[in-house]
Amino acid sequence: MGNDHADEEHLLKLRDIGVQETRFNLAATNYSQNALSKVELARGILEQVAVEVPCYPPQKERLMGCLAELDRIGIDQLNLQELLATDANVHTLEGEGYQSGMLFAKRYFLYGSRKMTYEVMRYCVEQDYSFTINDCSASKFGAK
Repeated sequence: MGNDHADEEHLLKLRDIGVQETRFNLAATNYSQNALSKVELARGILEQVAVEVPCYPPQKERLMGCLAELDRIGIDQLNLQELLATDANVHTLEGEGYQSGMLFAKRYFLYGSRKMTYEVMRYCVEQDYSFTINDCSASKFGAK
């Protein structure tokens, strides 16, 4: 669900038609307080609330800075994705990329993204946050 539509009216409609889960990409808003308030609103309405973000090293401090808030809100899950570089975003990303795969299955990723995934996961475990943390990096799903 786009953050713009995550208001009480839309969330209640989704719940009433049987939707039980929503996911938020906080990185898309640079971890704004407005987006966090939408996550909290959804937590009070839907059964499952997840945050799913690409691990983009320039946003690491913003992500780390909102983890305690996400735990307080009571999200169920944090999905951390390796940042995939595409024609749509490659010119706006800071850092260097690398290629993985072959022929039509080639993918381009950002250096540091994978490392960030593990650093965030380790920190969440050390802080004993209550939400599940998933490594959704490409190597976990067959894009080698």
